[in-house]
Amino acid sequence: MTKEKLAELGLTEEQTAAVLEAMKGFVPKHRFDELNEKLKTAEEAVKTRDSQIAELGKSGDENSALKAEIEKIKKANADSAAEYEAKIEAQWLDNAIERALMGAKARNLTAAKACIKTDALKRDGDNVIGLADQIKALTEGDDTKFLFGEEKPAVGFTPMQSGGVPTVEDDFTRGFRKETY
Repeated sequence: MTKEKLAELGLTEEQTAAVLEAMKGFVPKHRFDELNEKLKTAEEAVKTRDSQIAELGKSGDENSALKAEIEKIKKANADSAAEYEAKIEAQWLDNAIERALMGAKARNLTAAKACIKTDALKRDGDNVIGLADQIKALTEGDDTKFLFGEEKPAVGFTPMQSGGVPTVEDDFTRGFRKETY
């Protein structure tokens, strides 16, 4: 929801600012559903592997080959869990960068995000250390400040600006000459 859409709904400037402030931490429903589905899938995979381990452990106490298989599955589970945590962390960092860029009024998130050096960022709870400095450098840098700012209205004109009767000015704004009628 943009400031303009809220204003169209009849909200005052104060109400619009309050709504936009309240919406800063929200995630779109499609994004939430996507991450929720990934979490369910990962939890089901872990349960399946855990049951496999328990089953193998019960049936093969004396068999060294089964014990080796159990250790192999345990290692695979640990690796899978570590990979999952790394993906979640990367997703969180990506979302934090996008929120910060939107707050800085980036005109093109993809282009602005490409300028962020993620290797230099560190997570501290719900904050990202180093992100504010990078965004400030981008907004003030001569070669990157064009990526930020208020959206400019599209260049163009409204046909028949004089109210329905063509005039020389209307012809001029359309690029026509009077002789072309």
